[in-house]
Amino acid sequence: MECTTWFILLVMIELSRKVESSMKATVCVGNIFSLSCGNDQYILHILYEQYSYSPTDKCHYDPGHCSQAEIINPVSAQKCNGYSHCSFPIPSGFILQVCGSQNATSFTVFYDCFSKHQMIDVCKPYTAQNKQKLYLKSPDYPGDKLDPANCHCNITGQNITAEIYDHQKSHDSPVVFMFVTNKATIHVNDVNIRSEIIFSGMDYVELLLDNQDKQEVFKLWMEITGRNFRVIIVAVIAFTIIIIVFVAIGILVNRRNHGQDGGFTVTEPEHDRDVYHAYNFSLRNKYEKDFSNI
Repeated sequence: MECTTWFILLVMIELSRKVESSMKATVCVGNIFSLSCGNDQYILHILYEQYSYSPTDKCHYDPGHCSQAEIINPVSAQKCNGYSHCSFPIPSGFILQVCGSQNATSFTVFYDCFSKHQMIDVCKPYTAQNKQKLYLKSPDYPGDKLDPANCHCNITGQNITAEIYDHQKSHDSPVVFMFVTNKATIHVNDVNIRSEIIFSGMDYVELLLDNQDKQEVFKLWMEITGRNFRVIIVAVIAFTIIIIVFVAIGILVNRRNHGQDGGFTVTEPEHDRDVYHAYNFSLRNKYEKDFSNI
């Protein structure tokens, strides 16, 4: 119980700093709540939501009203995070224990909007220098599907902090999502995460996202902050395909030169996976050596 209380207090302290520059929208309970960034090139990020009670001013937000906040897993975050606009009903009859068991009269959401151009696909090749802030997303975000992939994001710098804005995967998911830092290895096993700081004060971070099977439920949106950090994102599958193509071309040329019929097929999936993992291992070793010289 004490751990939960401390966690909520820490989240509220972090959110209080962000709320100062955030926007808010309020609606009467029992109505449809609609939210928009006003531009399809921007997406919503929900900070938290709260229900309030007022016997007179029922449909407006007032810090003086008796209220109850939801910050761990707000419904608005599930419906709106990552989208340019959203809409959903707010049912009546929500009882506020902190307000003498009164029924809530209003519903308020605190939110930000982010440009889509700030979002970097964690499974597409990308490099950058002297970054102070970076927003990473899964390939289908805000969709929740992840095709087979093996993606690496290497970051070096000072005082690197990672905060997950939105994360979801299925129970018993085979998807591996982890961080290897200069201080610890962190496996992210939670099914749902909303606005949670995963670590801070790091100098080296490698984000690993791996799905070896069929399409799985997975989505991610997170913020990386720090000082003068360098970023390299490698999508291993993309490089593997390129290598296979070049090998195929080489075989075709060689067979033509020797008067043989051309053709290239991979007949054994197990062999293909062995090649894939061997390249993955050598690629990781290469980047570990590169970063050791920075």
